[in-house]
Amino acid sequence: MAIDSAAYSPKEFRLAFKTEATVGSKVVSSMQEINVDSVELPSLNPTQVFDMRARAGRTAKLADVFTDGSLVDKEISFSGTADSTVLPLLLKNITNSAVRAASVGNYPAAYVIPDSFTPSEMKIGTDISGTADISLFTVAVLSPEANMDIVFPSCRLTSLTISGDMGTENGRIKISGSFKTKFNAFLNQNVTGSSSYGSTFYSMQTFGASKIIGGASDCILQSFSLNIENPAEYIGNTSVTADIGDGGADNQEPQVIAIGIPEVSANLEATIKYDGNTTGLDNSYRSGSGVAIHLSNNANWHSADTFGIYAKKSIITSLSHNEGAAMMLDISSKLVADAGASAPNDSLFEIIA
Repeated sequence: MAIDSAAYSPKEFRLAFKTEATVGSKVVSSMQEINVDSVELPSLNPTQVFDMRARAGRTAKLADVFTDGSLVDKEISFSGTADSTVLPLLLKNITNSAVRAASVGNYPAAYVIPDSFTPSEMKIGTDISGTADISLFTVAVLSPEANMDIVFPSCRLTSLTISGDMGTENGRIKISGSFKTKFNAFLNQNVTGSSSYGSTFYSMQTFGASKIIGGASDCILQSFSLNIENPAEYIGNTSVTADIGDGGADNQEPQVIAIGIPEVSANLEATIKYDGNTTGLDNSYRSGSGVAIHLSNNANWHSADTFGIYAKKSIITSLSHNEGAAMMLDISSKLVADAGASAPNDSLFEIIA
């Protein structure tokens, strides 16, 4: 084979996804790209056993090696910039819901994890195209080399971090996360017709003056990071053919996908200025009281739009001084649902995007 002179920039590799209609069946056209910083090779995690067996000689033998790529967790991690095309799709997947209508309880249109979050399990081969509270993605790493795309069917977004820092890109909102699947990956694919990411972005500059962190109103916010974890468990195994699996040969694939076990969790970290409005956080931290988080363009969450994060109750889990240009506070909080409240006030969190 002759030397191949082609060389590629790491920035030429792209990440794209598309909602599936059937559990376990990939889609490889008209995918939506994500505005990523760069693309890493996903974790394929094949099962490999190199143990030396009882044979003549004191060396491992090729015939003793065991490798199997079926029924193993595969993860595709990313980081990049949030835009109004991609972020709503990611939020729909990780919250298992379409955007809540603005008329519900006179609250804004938002993606919500309610107190009663108990998502339906998904069975292989099931048509989910018309189900609002179920969402799966085919995820693809797009290579600049022809016919070398890597495709991962039936992925769930199990981790999503939404963050911003006024010292980075003037507060433009960034995202990072991980997709997970246990279905077999397709190598050497040709994904066609992917759409570029959106050009409309979110910014901390849209947050109004009445920002609330840890229950303290009118905070001066330097940075924040909201991390959402919604686990997905791929359970069982079944032998399948056709489009599910590797496209023809018998393969073992999971039978059921269970969401949110043991819990959906959300944690917010923020850096805010130490002043008269925030000194009371010590008492909230010590007492373990439930305190509000509100970041939006309106002091009244009912009237917020554009971009925002709201949690009626959170528990401060750590609080420390941050010696910046001015004395700051680093605060970490775990968001909790309010089981005693009526919907929609009982939600774990609400996000406008």
